[in-house]
Amino acid sequence: MINRELTKGVRPVDLIRIGRAFDGGYVVPRSVLSLCDAVVGLGVKDDWTFETTASTHMHACRCIHLYDPSTSLAWLCYRAIGVLPKLFVHSLLLDARRLQNDVHRAMAPVRYMLLRRQGGTHFQEWAGGEGGVKASETIRRAQAAGGSAVLLKVDIEGAEYGLFDDVNAWAGNVPLVVVEFHGLGENAGPFNSVLRDLTKCYTPVHIHGNSGAGQLACGFPCVPEITFVRSDLIAAATSRRSLHYPVAGVDQPSHRDQLELAFEA
Repeated sequence: MINRELTKGVRPVDLIRIGRAFDGGYVVPRSVLSLCDAVVGLGVKDDWTFETTASTHMHACRCIHLYDPSTSLAWLCYRAIGVLPKLFVHSLLLDARRLQNDVHRAMAPVRYMLLRRQGGTHFQEWAGGEGGVKASETIRRAQAAGGSAVLLKVDIEGAEYGLFDDVNAWAGNVPLVVVEFHGLGENAGPFNSVLRDLTKCYTPVHIHGNSGAGQLACGFPCVPEITFVRSDLIAAATSRRSLHYPVAGVDQPSHRDQLELAFEA
């Protein structure tokens, strides 16, 4: 069972959604994002628009570190070649929605080659899980590259439950954390455990339910995307409470043909 005390949060007035439309974008408070000077993105596949767009909202971005062992230039090129027939057909049909996805995939190799010019570094490593690099190490590497206030984004398909080692040790250098949690329908224990550790230092400020994954019997999303702000950056007089989602004007469904998940947390 989801511990609803752990999911209670506060709602900043300056929430913005950044990154790719539909699946791939995340909601963060603009004011806290502007305090950051580095981005660590764990799990990117062929989409790092959240990380690169987030960097443009910072006063100065020292580094963009991306982690994904499955991503490579060769793999991106293979996918880009495979999408060319679809791109041609969707162009003839004037199907703007599908054409946008085709162009994103076709241009991924170019974006990958330009990543270094944007201050990006790709680590072909697993993060979290049993043998992957831990959160503390990713933060240490960002600090070594000049970052002192890191935005940490996590979308690693269940490996997040082995990622967060000793949160107290690195929270002082990480004002903002965004995590997509998986596998809640199987067992909520690991989710509650991670939230218990994170909320010692952080406060939830937004939850988005992945609309393609559905909801648990209690109404909570099976795959929630939760944004956390370090608690010392939130006004002391602000108390956590249950909030209603989605947030109008901010949230989007994970796919254009789906409806947003409505829930309270």
